[in-house]
Formats: sequence, C-alpha cells, structure tokens
Amino acid sequence: YMNLRYIAVVLFAAVPALTPAQETSFSFTSGPLSYVGQGATRFISPADGHTFSMVSVGGIVLFSINDVYPNYDYWNVSMSTGDGSLFQPGRTYNAIRYGLNGLNPGLSFTGPARGNNSLTGYFTVLAATYGQNDVLTSFAADFMQYDEGFIEWWNEGHIRYNYIVPEPTVASLLATAALAFAFRRSRRTRR
Repeated sequence: YMNLRYIAVVLFAAVPALTPAQETSFSFTSGPLSYVGQGATRFISPADGHTFSMVSVGGIVLFSINDVYPNYDYWNVSMSTGDGSLFQPGRTYNAIRYGLNGLNPGLSFTGPARGNNSLTGYFTVLAATYGQNDVLTSFAADFMQYDEGFIEWWNEGHIRYNYIVPEPTVASLLATAALAFAFRRSRRTRR
C-alpha cells in the first residue's frame, strides 16, 4: 500500500509538467584546447538578457545569440543540410565548415571574435517545424564541432528555438516514479 501511495504522489507531482512548454536556449561545453569554446560551459536563454534571432532558407538555418552591450557576449550557430532539402527530425548530419561545405552538410559554431578556418563535426536535428512556404518556425538540434578538425578541440552544444518540449508519456512518468522509489528504498537500506 505504501509503495502505491508513493508512486501516486510522484505521478501527481509530475502532472503540471504535462503542459507543453516552449523553450529558446543555447548551451555548450567545450574542451580546454578548443579555440571557440575555450574550455567554457555555458547555458544562455532570453532570461539572461540575450536576444535570439533565427534566419532560415530551405535547408539552412543561422542563429545569433547576443548580449552585446555591455557584456560583448555573442555566439553564432549555422547549420545546413548541404543539398537544400529541409531538415529531417531524427537525422544526424556529418558536417564540415558551413560556408565552405558545397553540397555537404555544414556546421559552424563561433564566439566573440573566434571562429575556425576549417572544422569537422555533426549535428542531430531533434525537431524542425515548418510553416507556410517552408519557413522554419521552431528548431532543436544538438551538435559536436571539432575546431580545425582536431578531436581534442571539441565543442558540444544544443540549440533550441521556439521548441515545444515534448510532454512526458505515462511510461516515462512510471519509470521516473520507479527510479524515485528505488532511490528512496536504497537510502533506507544504507542506514
């Protein structure tokens, strides 16, 4: 009886999360040798005072994340399918530097006065919603960029723009409740 009551409380607490939430954010972590990320880890959102803008044409999307005055903090992320096709959610694109990519997928993550002459990497599209005339209205992707193609100069990032965060399923809520119960139980047995 106690176990069922505990699971019910956890599920009830998760119910407010069922309301779809919209997210706009940018985050990255980078290796200490990365020229662009310089070993930093950042999470940036409009709540921080940064503005987010997106320009999209077909299979190209360009993001600018800015808090120029007084902090001079700006970041750019560019992605391209290479062949002009629209972004496909669930697809991973192996990329080279955007702007030099030709018909290959392109990627570019740059920071304040820091960019690459060349790079390798990939990005995975989590969501891409198009409106009239194939205008991109929301987007979510994760990326990995290797500055100048060096594995040790890595940058891992996440971009979300007007992204509707998926609602949890009953199965995921039950799994969360089961994990919480198992954690609670393991803490009791260690005492």
